[in-house]
Amino acid sequence: MSNFCMVYILIVAITTTNFYIIYLQYYCIGVEDILREFRLTDTEIKLYLALLKTGEATVPDIVAKTKVYKSNAHDALGKLEQRGLASHVKKENKMFFSSIDPQRFFEIIEDKKQDLELVFSCLNNSIRQRKQKEKFMFFPVWRA
Repeated sequence: MSNFCMVYILIVAITTTNFYIIYLQYYCIGVEDILREFRLTDTEIKLYLALLKTGEATVPDIVAKTKVYKSNAHDALGKLEQRGLASHVKKENKMFFSSIDPQRFFEIIEDKKQDLELVFSCLNNSIRQRKQKEKFMFFPVWRA
């Protein structure tokens, strides 16, 4: 699979005869690395990318292209379907799998963002309640 490569160059001084590069960094980040950020396994990544390339395919076709064991392919395709990244249809007594539009990853991010906003709202409420209780705590004073 092709990588996304980025080069950063910072030029500090340019003269009529010379220019000086102070900082140069080069690194590559692959599609697989990005998909791992979504907690996909290597097998799921292989299958998803193969489905993107082929469109619709049966498990034997996918296994032949990815060199993944058939049982692992069935498990991974099931997990991809659970995550909403793949689907299947039955045609002529065969199961054909296909990938869902990569735009789905943005939907996953949006769902996670909404979940985080809800959690942070609850946490902030807990902090506010604790601070309210701290304001009204009374301690008995004993005089001797």
